[in-house]
Amino acid sequence: MHSNHTTSKTISAAALLASSLLLGCTTDDASNSSGTGGSSSASGGMAGAAGSGGTSGTSTGGTSTGGSSTGPSICDTKAVVAAAPIANFDTCTVGLTDDAATSGCTVAEIGGTSLFGGVFFYDDGTGNPTFSVVPGHTSGGLGLGSTEPATEYGGGFGVWTTGCFDASAYEGITFWTRGTAPNSGNATVSVLMAETAPSVPPTGTTNRGTCTGTSETCKPPKFSFPVTDSWTQVHAPWSGFTLGDANGTPVTADGNDIFQFQWDIGLAFAPDEGGNYVAQPAAYELQIDDVAFE
Repeated sequence: MHSNHTTSKTISAAALLASSLLLGCTTDDASNSSGTGGSSSASGGMAGAAGSGGTSGTSTGGTSTGGSSTGPSICDTKAVVAAAPIANFDTCTVGLTDDAATSGCTVAEIGGTSLFGGVFFYDDGTGNPTFSVVPGHTSGGLGLGSTEPATEYGGGFGVWTTGCFDASAYEGITFWTRGTAPNSGNATVSVLMAETAPSVPPTGTTNRGTCTGTSETCKPPKFSFPVTDSWTQVHAPWSGFTLGDANGTPVTADGNDIFQFQWDIGLAFAPDEGGNYVAQPAAYELQIDDVAFE
């Protein structure tokens, strides 16, 4: 297993525990030449929002830590998507960085509904990383990049929401991206769903999903896409997402019960002389703009 590294950034109640999507290495690494791993603290969001990652509560001797299995469900507030736009970040002030970017960037009327949200980020604390509102494909966009080689796993960011969505009438999502991806030139986007969120909320959140496992066994569907230095539109159909995992039960992305969108930019991993997979240090950059259902 890769060792975990926690950043010095302050984690908020809605920090969304996002870092577990940059998965820690497992025995599957033995059959892969590259991968991502590790975990970190996330920053941004608002109290009550839910996400994935972090450390889920576990039960011991009839007691549990990290949350309650009887709290509000992520999908207690649910809306049917009425319009394609998810987020274009045009109201976010270009130049804001890190915590100022998360507190100063809100997302309204997601999918043409009354649900809104904000942004969050996390990183492994190496390589001098910065999360910022950047000049995007059209106006403002979101970006995470390191100015020096990162050494643990990389980082990620995304959009949290105040409820969940039924976007099953759409075929997937689209967005624009650019940057530098050290893991074979690819990054990933995940759609976090109620079915793959732990039924006992991870520490720092109050909402719960329906997955009976922990953040280690409840994993959302994700889609891999190429990243180049030029702004490029990505089309991510539900059918192109890998299966999620609800504690051993495969979960298909179909557009329903989505409550968060998350992008991960990871390092490549390769075996050392002892056969253990280790991160290959590299600088990285990922920028995202104009996110929509399609």
